[in-house]
Amino acid sequence: IAHGVEGVTDFYVMPAPMLTFPEEVAEFMDELRKKLNGRKAGMIVLDTVSKVMVGLDPTRDAPRLVRFCDRLVEEFECTVVAIGHSGHDEKKGMRDSSAYHAGFDTVIEMKGNNRMKITQATVLKHKDAAEPEKPYHFQGKQVGPSLVFFPVSAEAAGEIENADNPFDRKKIGAVLQGLGAIGMDKGVTTMVLA
Repeated sequence: IAHGVEGVTDFYVMPAPMLTFPEEVAEFMDELRKKLNGRKAGMIVLDTVSKVMVGLDPTRDAPRLVRFCDRLVEEFECTVVAIGHSGHDEKKGMRDSSAYHAGFDTVIEMKGNNRMKITQATVLKHKDAAEPEKPYHFQGKQVGPSLVFFPVSAEAAGEIENADNPFDRKKIGAVLQGLGAIGMDKGVTTMVLA
């Protein structure tokens, strides 16, 4: 609806295969072949890395996931996205292993503000091109039953995020002005401001 696409789209959802079970991987590949019926896939999304890696050692077996993704790319000639989550300490990046960063062609970090429906995509690695210096920003908008993300400038993203921030400089300035607290003699304490 958001992009004016009419008719039925080829979009399929099925359980992600667990790499510990070769029969699940084979079934997954067979189902993809059946669904595609000779057509090329546009994209395959594995959601999430943790589900695909159940029963494996995420650090030691990371190359196994990378090989599986490479196999999907080769066989189905499409982009493969593997979604992983950061741990409790976001500064450490994606959970489990630096082998993912080393093995994948592109690594993109997504950060978002759920309440304001703003997200930022930062390209951390891109094998065959220089990483963009600045992140990309997107705003989510409700379209029918879906949340669809549209590109916005960094400035617009910042304004949207600050719209809900009671400590935004403009809002604090307006409060001080409303209190008549302008200048050194009419200043108020931070307790009054709070």
